[in-house]
Amino acid sequence: MKICHATILWFTLGLAAVACSSGGSTVPDCLVDGDCAATQQCRDGKCAALTCTQDSDCRGGMRCQSGTCAAIAGCTSATDCNGWQCQTATGKCVQCLSDGDCDGGLRCVASVCRPGCSSNADCLAAAPVCDSVSGVCVECVKASDCQTGEKCQANQCVPDVTGCQSDNDCAAPTPRCLVASHQCVQCLDVNDCPNATDYTCTGNNCQPVGTGCQDDNDCLIPEFPHCNTSTGQCVGCLDNGHCTPPQVCTADHMCGYVICGGVSCTAEKPVCDPATTTCVACLGNEDCPAGQGGVPRYCDTTANQCVDCLEDTHCPASQHCWLVQHVCVECYRNGHCASSELCDTNSHTCAEGWIDCMSPPALDKCPVGSFYFDFGMAVELAAGCVRICTDPTDCNPGYTCKAISAIRRSLCIPVYNKDANCEAMRDIGSHCRGGTIDTCGLTTNPNDALCVAPQLDGICTIPCNGAADCPVFDANRLKCIANPNGIGNICGI
Repeated sequence: MKICHATILWFTLGLAAVACSSGGSTVPDCLVDGDCAATQQCRDGKCAALTCTQDSDCRGGMRCQSGTCAAIAGCTSATDCNGWQCQTATGKCVQCLSDGDCDGGLRCVASVCRPGCSSNADCLAAAPVCDSVSGVCVECVKASDCQTGEKCQANQCVPDVTGCQSDNDCAAPTPRCLVASHQCVQCLDVNDCPNATDYTCTGNNCQPVGTGCQDDNDCLIPEFPHCNTSTGQCVGCLDNGHCTPPQVCTADHMCGYVICGGVSCTAEKPVCDPATTTCVACLGNEDCPAGQGGVPRYCDTTANQCVDCLEDTHCPASQHCWLVQHVCVECYRNGHCASSELCDTNSHTCAEGWIDCMSPPALDKCPVGSFYFDFGMAVELAAGCVRICTDPTDCNPGYTCKAISAIRRSLCIPVYNKDANCEAMRDIGSHCRGGTIDTCGLTTNPNDALCVAPQLDGICTIPCNGAADCPVFDANRLKCIANPNGIGNICGI
């Protein structure tokens, strides 16, 4: 079952004819049941009675049950929906799932077939407003398209339940609910004012009798301390200076939040973004109130949220801005910690006790911030705990940050040559095993380490090509010096 709307065909003689695809009225009275009386249905663009003798007397999504058209409860396919489509995710029958389900050039918007448009003049009474973004006729695009007490939600006018429903929803200084407009007001009648002798309820505000107030001295109600001399009324504010930011002085002279897109902003989102006509927490740093102790806060303009920091300069000395949550922490990467520390990314604090290439405290269990790596050798002695890194600043001297594709992370790897491994690095400064040249590092690999003897009393070290290859040993940065035993250079003192 498809709905069509009038299509105007202009001929050369300036005459117009109305054309319509089969299956519907040329001038729709309705688009959905809500456009009709409670005892009617919207069928083929016309409001029709709910009484029936067969399913064809009912619109799509309904069947004739006991002489009355009733909504189909649950569906698994379009065959269950009497001409409509089945929204299988919800088990509900809907008029359309895509534009192809609509006739006459209509478009599927929120599961309803609606006419296309370029201005309000293209739209009919059932959907009188042209949504310039989607190019379809809808009931509303903003609150002013709806009646008093309604708001525009998903292009439909619905009761504005954001306001009060009863006095229970209101509090001082506006303790009474004006149900017709869902607004909290100061008074509904004079009995809501301090006394009937000195006050009258005018415009739902308690005002001094007679000529009204002359100045602020006449305004004795704490919540309405300012005199609007042009009206003689005591009000909550006359300008923004009478309000505490981010509240402003609204059109009804009360401290509150700006109206944005037809709705009032809130304490959590007090600022109106003119680009999207939605309420947001901030558009700039000036919109963010100070944090605890008067510490400045900043506007993350991507999410329009007030945060503790956007960069390290927003944090106290020795702290860093962790952009995942925009908070100041001692560390979020190893480069923020000393060479003998690792960044515990759970607590974001620097933990002592780190030694590069250290053996894990427990089997294959390295401290947080490091990784157990065997350099692709599948040899247990070659393995050790190495720092996790983002760039070389996370690594200690003698190590550089390298992406390891096999484990999809970057690690601090010794610089000196392709045969580097943790056993060779752990042996630096220790006595050679057996005093021979090949007894340092892995005995199966003659190029990873060497024993310098006897000039350095049989001490293990590693070869080097330059100063960057040499790590720190015993709190001193080793230097790349000539090998006293022969060819090449070694890391030494």
